[in-house]
Amino acid sequence: MVNLLSLPNEMLICIYGYSSTIESAVFLSSVNRSLRSVWLKHTNHIAEAILRRQISAYQDAVDLAVLEETLVDKTRLALPTTNQIPVRLYLSRLLRNASLASSATAAWAACEGGPESDRYQAKSVHISPQAVYYLMRKIVFSHRWRSECLDSHLYSTFDALSKDAMMPIDNFLCFLTSTYADYDERLKQGIPKPEEDWTEEDEWKYEANGHVNTEDWEYLDDVWDAVIAYKFHGSLKLKEMLCNDI
Repeated sequence: MVNLLSLPNEMLICIYGYSSTIESAVFLSSVNRSLRSVWLKHTNHIAEAILRRQISAYQDAVDLAVLEETLVDKTRLALPTTNQIPVRLYLSRLLRNASLASSATAAWAACEGGPESDRYQAKSVHISPQAVYYLMRKIVFSHRWRSECLDSHLYSTFDALSKDAMMPIDNFLCFLTSTYADYDERLKQGIPKPEEDWTEEDEWKYEANGHVNTEDWEYLDDVWDAVIAYKFHGSLKLKEMLCNDI
């Protein structure tokens, strides 16, 4: 420990950054006062280094977590400046969403034959499965928490999408919202039943847990249909939905 403490702070920060989890870094910080001081002074930098390795499509995950924290809890967070926001303010949402993304993408990969299959690789070239998931969750979230800024952000994202990049989104969406997805996976994502079977108790339960309900995912279907119509046929429905319907 004497040798470790003789290292400059820059080296200690690097050591912290190679922790396997945030919990490991916190444990290291409890060893003594000097390590605790380094952790407290550089928490955001260290946490980001760990989380970038731990979470695929990290920036997309951060954008969603900050967005939720902003609109749900009415904090002073702002989506365009995520790099300036302390990680601790949205960490719990970030980890929760990353867990849901990992579960959903793993289920999709298993259904498609696994990441090693040529079919899966072809669909992953243009946009990663995790990035697809976070985009879908942004749309789902936007149904309940309407925001002109968010709708404008989504419209710009769709406008910039290439037609090739749309294929994995379409396939992932079809998988997750259909019976191809395992019941437990649908339950975890907040879409356990068809709308006609939804009860008030179901809605209360999933709203209390921060999950989305069937209507939110149906809105995702509607938006995605509008995206396809816009990209392939020049339809104005997407613009009407996202730019006028606030």
